[in-house]
Amino acid sequence: MGWDLQNPIPFNKIIYMKILLRLIFSFVCCSVYGQTAQIKNTAQAQVEYQFFGNLFMPTSYYATLYVNRNVSLFYEKPNDNAVREELKADNGEAYQSLTTSKKTNFIEPYLKIDRSKREILFFEEIGANLFLVQDTYQDLNWIITKETKTQQGFLCTKATLNFRGRDWVAWFATDIPLHFGPWKFHGLPGLIMEIYDVANKYKWKVVKIEFKESDLFKKDFGLLMKAKNKKPISFQQFLTDNKEYDYNVNAEMMKNDPDLRDIPVPNDGRETKFEWDK
Repeated sequence: MGWDLQNPIPFNKIIYMKILLRLIFSFVCCSVYGQTAQIKNTAQAQVEYQFFGNLFMPTSYYATLYVNRNVSLFYEKPNDNAVREELKADNGEAYQSLTTSKKTNFIEPYLKIDRSKREILFFEEIGANLFLVQDTYQDLNWIITKETKTQQGFLCTKATLNFRGRDWVAWFATDIPLHFGPWKFHGLPGLIMEIYDVANKYKWKVVKIEFKESDLFKKDFGLLMKAKNKKPISFQQFLTDNKEYDYNVNAEMMKNDPDLRDIPVPNDGRETKFEWDK
């Protein structure tokens, strides 16, 4: 479009338009910079993940990560009172979605990672009893690549990890300098926005982030749930005790019903190998 020489724009209007455009540009830049600075300086966040488990019965539910600079509290929310609904994932696969119930008579386990204390604590069941368990804190051997993509409006970088028998792919956002992710994942220079294993058995993906504080960090973790023990047992000891419990239960069932057979089930859990098994 050319100039209308018959009705040229007055010079003072041109100056006004330039000033207005500069003001708009400055406002947008300041807003973006302010938001980025706020995120980079944030001390705490609450991150909602959607979990996909592609196992015997494909399942999806939500989990919340409460996180600050040094501590993460991961709170998974499947329960027996939930309503099952079919859900289609991004790749077209169908999952059974577990909608969280308003009832509270079910286990909703917490897991805590404290980087400053180099400590991992969580709750786990053996039969009807709940135990406080301490895992071995590890510096995870992430391999950070140059591959990037955008997730929830944040530029994310790809990293890979082999952890206890599974190979994982993570996408993390350096603009959110909180060095945690779902479950036991930590140690990347930014919040994990998405992580999945290469066998497509487990996946977590961020659906919501709120930069706000939580009272959970002020509470004694060991008192968040009513466990049988006050002093945590080691994860290795827990696995031994749980295996013994399962053996005794199966032996009692076969004793009462000779036709039953103990069929070995392959370990398809998140962790399939442990460093103490070497």
